[in-house]
Amino acid sequence: TFFNFTSTTAGKTINFTAGQTFRINGKLTILGADLNPVNLHSTSSPTLWTINHQGTESVQYADIDDSACDGSSNISLDSTSTGTNDGTCWLFPSLSFTISPTSVSLNLTSPTFTTTATNTLTVTARAEFGYTLTAYETGVLTHTAYPSKTIDDWTGIHPTGSAWSSTCIAASECGFGYNTSDADIGMSTNYSAFAGLLDAPGDAVASSSGPVTGEATTITYRSSVSAIQAAGPYQTTIIYIVTPQF
Repeated sequence: TFFNFTSTTAGKTINFTAGQTFRINGKLTILGADLNPVNLHSTSSPTLWTINHQGTESVQYADIDDSACDGSSNISLDSTSTGTNDGTCWLFPSLSFTISPTSVSLNLTSPTFTTTATNTLTVTARAEFGYTLTAYETGVLTHTAYPSKTIDDWTGIHPTGSAWSSTCIAASECGFGYNTSDADIGMSTNYSAFAGLLDAPGDAVASSSGPVTGEATTITYRSSVSAIQAAGPYQTTIIYIVTPQF
């Protein structure tokens, strides 16, 4: 067990006994140099040594190999550090984001002129405090041939939105909006309007307070119009921005 643990000699190799747990209660400071890191290795690779880190850290230019994790604390690393065969508490910076599909269609046909479509947003953010995923629209749904013809946004306000149980035809519940399945946002089954272009980077549609791998969120788009809405294709673009939190 250590209070502070510091190594600032570039190129130094510290071999931790395989099969044993090393606890650090204070600050972990590792500072190597470009192309000459401080090496934290196992005495018997690939057998793991274990770290239980309870304090803070400043880790740059380190090579961490064969280290398992004990306890709930994470260890933030910058992009200068590398490692192999390590536990998930070692947060080597990593961010990925996918949208599937990248285009959705809402076919508004008689008799209800109402429909929904979905896509899935998947985030991997190996960041100590997770991520925030925000969204905004570049404009209301606009007729591609007649720009004066538009479909207004739904009236629900982020983050709670409002219930949208009926249709424009049946109850004058008209517009275009979305629902997010992310429990942190708390929209439940309600729908909200997307933030506008002037509100970029927009409203949060998904988030996490800790590191995640492959966290998926379903966005459900819904539109409902009246029978006298001008027929034809309407279009808008939704911009999604994912921001890791360190």
